[in-house]
Amino acid sequence: MKFISNTAVVLVAFLIIMPGSALATQTVTSPYVTKGQAGIEFKGGYKFDEDDSKDKKWQQKTEVFYNPTDFWQVKVGGNFQQKRDNSAETSSIHLENKFEFTEPGTYFVDTGMRLKYLYATNTGPDEVEVKFLMAKTVGPVDNIANLILSREVGKDSAGHTEYGLSYSGAYKFTDNFKAGLEWYSDFGDFSDDFEDENHQVGPVAYGKLGGGFGYQAGVLFGVSDAAADATIKTVIDYKVQF
Repeated sequence: MKFISNTAVVLVAFLIIMPGSALATQTVTSPYVTKGQAGIEFKGGYKFDEDDSKDKKWQQKTEVFYNPTDFWQVKVGGNFQQKRDNSAETSSIHLENKFEFTEPGTYFVDTGMRLKYLYATNTGPDEVEVKFLMAKTVGPVDNIANLILSREVGKDSAGHTEYGLSYSGAYKFTDNFKAGLEWYSDFGDFSDDFEDENHQVGPVAYGKLGGGFGYQAGVLFGVSDAAADATIKTVIDYKVQF
């Protein structure tokens, strides 16, 4: 392995997103899979809201993945969240399978799908999620969009399907740095008004630190009453190629 000259930067970023200072951040998923690649991801952030009664101000998500083929990725992970007494607990574990459907650039839009099963380790139902993945590069801008369908299953499940949409548009300044805008919309089952749904938007930066390390950092602002006023987003990942 190459010597990691950015170790200090990585350690500082890692400490920022560890439980106790971090909300498991949302990310926009690309359809691309690189055969033989493996890695680990730490996702976190912090939620700010004038309503102090809202719980779960921080969460942390840790995931590991491996790509056995050039179209299939397997990922497992765990979610940790803040309890009402401010202590931490493991809230769920999950298994994901991502499939890349098309060769990049073959069609107008590159496509894929991610299937996820989330097992609740404490109280509450499990969840099944299907995410349709789309990507298109236009000049220096990488565009990625996700359509999300999720449904609670098992004991105490709600029994209805919920819908979501996410988008990332990032301008490529250099091979190691991009910056742009992300949008997240959680529509629920479409029974609520806009203000009762969760909608967020904000600037995000993406970069590579060298030695296989990468990061995402940004702030998402709530544009509906149900969303948090602001959420700091941080992601650190490490990838290796076999």
